[in-house]
Amino acid sequence: QFSIDGEVYALPMWYEEFEDLGWYYEGDPDLKLASEDYDYDVFEKDGVELWVDVTNYSINATKVKDCIVTGVEFDGYDLDDDTVIKFAKDIQLEVSTPDDIIAAYGEPSDIYEGSYRTYYYYYPGDDYYYYQEITFSFDNETGIFDRAEFSNEVEEIDGFDNTLNLERPDFLDNYEAPTALSDDIYGTEISVDGDIYTLPCPVTEFYKNGYELQYYYDEDYLPAGQTYYCSLVKEGKELSVHIKNFSDYATSFDNCYVVSVSYDSEYHGDIAYETAGGITIGMTEDELVAAFGDLENSLYESDEQNY
Repeated sequence: QFSIDGEVYALPMWYEEFEDLGWYYEGDPDLKLASEDYDYDVFEKDGVELWVDVTNYSINATKVKDCIVTGVEFDGYDLDDDTVIKFAKDIQLEVSTPDDIIAAYGEPSDIYEGSYRTYYYYYPGDDYYYYQEITFSFDNETGIFDRAEFSNEVEEIDGFDNTLNLERPDFLDNYEAPTALSDDIYGTEISVDGDIYTLPCPVTEFYKNGYELQYYYDEDYLPAGQTYYCSLVKEGKELSVHIKNFSDYATSFDNCYVVSVSYDSEYHGDIAYETAGGITIGMTEDELVAAFGDLENSLYESDEQNY
């Protein structure tokens, strides 16, 4: 909890609750947030500005105005002289001292020294738990406590729409399978055992060529906008992939896209693997560097491999 001019707030709280208390959001309240995404902008009231995090904990894309405020930043620069900001145990912005804060909350979980001296308190306990924390910052030149951050990100909030939609999105039908790899090293085509794909590629295109998806999650769906790490497996051969849901709703893996593919010949079986620009598994280091041409690159050397 914290209070502003005597009005007590407790995070997390719904965007609508802030609005009902007279605050105006300077961002776009109709902006759709992907699942677990957030918007960072200003709530303003009577000349007072608060930077806030508004977070979507639905499995579906949700408008900012239907999400929750999970974090608030207080900066004396954005407050008028008459605004009174208080925290638990009578800690007050622009009034309390470091000794007051330590007396109230105990020794900080962490201290950062810079142009500001910042005390971090993580909950629960002293372990780093960044999404439940409060910080107090003192200007090193003036010694004044004029900044604070307060966050309480709790995912299990009743009131979000968590309906699962298994409808196939129309845009999957817009995919056109390539017939050849491009010569451009920036091309997004890959060839796997002679089958050519353009990334991002519907996961069902891999199914057509005999691959099965293996995933490592309790849920058999992807939340809106989320990317999960999975495997595509065929006859003992394996591709490590990231699967992304581009829909506004949570849906099955079958309605999603492969957005990246990794292959390691040492562990994933014998696959003829090639990317646009003529990069192939089995080429030499000199051949690889030659294929890069004038592209900037950096080299990391180890006893076992060069990267």
